[in-house]
Amino acid sequence: MQKKIIAEINKEIEAQKLYVKQLRRNILQDAIEGKLTADWRKEHPVQKGNPDYDAEALFELIQKERKVDKKRKALPPILDVEKPFELPIGWKWVRLGEISHNIESGKSILCKEAVPCGDEVGIVKTGVCSFGYFKEDESKTCLSDKDWHDEYVIHVGDFFNRTRKYLRISRFLCYRRYGVIQ
Repeated sequence: MQKKIIAEINKEIEAQKLYVKQLRRNILQDAIEGKLTADWRKEHPVQKGNPDYDAEALFELIQKERKVDKKRKALPPILDVEKPFELPIGWKWVRLGEISHNIESGKSILCKEAVPCGDEVGIVKTGVCSFGYFKEDESKTCLSDKDWHDEYVIHVGDFFNRTRKYLRISRFLCYRRYGVIQ
């Protein structure tokens, strides 16, 4: 009798795991389609020309501020057949290469496992991405000036991605100064 009860419980646990997985997918789908922010957008309508509220204006600002790179090929426009769903008003489909200028893998720099003090340079630990925000007080300290380059600095608005190779889990984050949008 106990084995039967345990088997039923295990069966229910597996079913619940599938429901949780599907719920996550549904929430993500609702998020990328703008369904989770529909009420907010009703209260905060698109302000044409304001990059904080208008994706087209933000895109134009990014394009204007972007360094001109003659080697870089222009990306083709996104065709309607490539768009899996209609975006809410004020949102825009873009290719990542249209809003980014430098995509590269991280660096492995010799560091001291301590938060930097004074004029020491902090290095982001990959674990800071685990919980949806950037924990500046859990960074490491760069030991050598020769390992440091200005292009390694994370600026407000920068995106970074942490991938766990073996688990195939990825965290994609945008640095905001006092936290990270995940």
